[in-house]
Amino acid sequence: MDSTEEFLESVRQNPFTKEILHILTWTDPVQSFMLFLIGNLFFAVLLTTELTFLTLSSYLILSLWFVLSIYTSIQILIHKDMSTPLINGNTGNVPKEQIEPLLSTTENIINFIIKMFRSFYCFENSINSLKFATLLFVLSILGRLFSGVVLLHTAFVLAFIL
Repeated sequence: MDSTEEFLESVRQNPFTKEILHILTWTDPVQSFMLFLIGNLFFAVLLTTELTFLTLSSYLILSLWFVLSIYTSIQILIHKDMSTPLINGNTGNVPKEQIEPLLSTTENIINFIIKMFRSFYCFENSINSLKFATLLFVLSILGRLFSGVVLLHTAFVLAFIL
């Protein structure tokens, strides 16, 4: 079994792959639509304003913090104590069983990418190296025509459409 087959098998066995495919294939239309809408709104704000990706991300996280602080304050006022599920129910710890498959898949992806780049740059397979050089050339032309954000948005939309 070569490295590509090992990589694909580890990705197929990861439970997160099934969840991502569940969203991208629109099996649950409500969840897929919400994520599609949130992603498109994010890119719309990013494209129509003078904000950078970092600035917009920090604003989104700050607004999430603000909404959660208001929610927590209302729950404390209603219940008159700190026994709301948002405060006491979640300790913030993620069980080791949930993280290990993700770390294993991430490790396999990084190792696969390193092997592929090594084979491209060391010309282990001349045809693949030429394909990689052609891909880089096409990406440089696309980079001159479109901004990176437009290309990311196009990739995001195509992930939900295809």
